[in-house]
Amino acid sequence: MKFRVWCGTNKDWIKNNISITNKGILLKQVGGQFPMNMENRFVQRFTGLTDSKGTEIYEGDIVRIRPLEYGYDWHIHRVAYCSHMDYPAFDLFPRFDCEANGLSCAMATCEIEVIGNIFENPELMCSE
Repeated sequence: MKFRVWCGTNKDWIKNNISITNKGILLKQVGGQFPMNMENRFVQRFTGLTDSKGTEIYEGDIVRIRPLEYGYDWHIHRVAYCSHMDYPAFDLFPRFDCEANGLSCAMATCEIEVIGNIFENPELMCSE
């Protein structure tokens, strides 16, 4: 698994040198691995997918989606990991209308573009 960590205090990302273990999150530095102070930090999982332009998609990203087949307008969604709902998969909110996982369905049928994330661009979020 690949992760990124939002550091709310200095409003920046840590994208490299992170280890997730049963002891928590460790920051890899010269000379070893050190526990990361998690105050004002938020871990986001990589979905394993990239958008239409090759940008990696993480939970917490805000994406715009346009179905390819009909050329509809763009719609804004938030990527979320739904383990808290007994649904260990990535999905889109508001829900993407399909019979399967929203993110997987959208990847197969739509143009998808990451336009921000919930930390740096909260104004892009739409109601659920």
